[in-house]
Amino acid sequence: MGTALPPDPPTGPVPVREAPEAVATPPAPRSKGIQWYLAPIRYSGSVTLDGRWLRSDDGTVSNQVLAYTQVNMASHIWQPWFIQLNGSVGAVVARDGASGGEVAAASSTGGSLSGSLGVVVFPSSRFPFQFDASLSDSRTSGDVLDSQYVSLRIGVSQSYRPERGRDQFSLRYDFSLYEAPSGVQDKAHNLTGTAQMHFGRHSVEANAGVSAHITPTPEQAGRLLGAERLARLPVTSGNRPELLIDGQATFDS
Repeated sequence: MGTALPPDPPTGPVPVREAPEAVATPPAPRSKGIQWYLAPIRYSGSVTLDGRWLRSDDGTVSNQVLAYTQVNMASHIWQPWFIQLNGSVGAVVARDGASGGEVAAASSTGGSLSGSLGVVVFPSSRFPFQFDASLSDSRTSGDVLDSQYVSLRIGVSQSYRPERGRDQFSLRYDFSLYEAPSGVQDKAHNLTGTAQMHFGRHSVEANAGVSAHITPTPEQAGRLLGAERLARLPVTSGNRPELLIDGQATFDS
């Protein structure tokens, strides 16, 4: 007879394993929306020293020494595709002198501030909006004038491009003001609109504009811009606005 095998040792009751507790998934972080903060500003600048000398036919000699400095800044709000900002601040210091001819020798020193500001909203979108303004001194243009003037320019533009197609539309308004130290002013308003439309292989481009120009009298214009630029200014016999309407259309086949 064979030897009997010993019985298996008792294992006792089998423990019941409990199901693991479900771990709650944390909710996704909510978007904070538009963040109204200014990104780090980028700077650049320049310093210019300029000397000018002019001899007129009557023997008068005019000279000018000009020192001009400008600091440029650029940044954006939240994201570069949201709002872009740029601007500049400048200062002008000039010393003017005249002698010879029938003019008694004289000299003067003066200065002024200049600057600019630009704002572009949604620059990469189908409907960018742009605002720009600038304040400048005529002496920084490089021209030798009989008198100085300050110019102020303000512009606003809105563009639109449909979601499909290559059509483009834009509207822009510009305002300019020239003012001499004597207070004489020359103002201009300009509103322009452009449209580019495509029809298969054909395209149409049209633009229209309305401008209003408030000009000084010829005597005031001479004191404002000097004799060198008087011929370029469409002056009238009095201070009254001039209204001009023009338009143009082009068809390409």
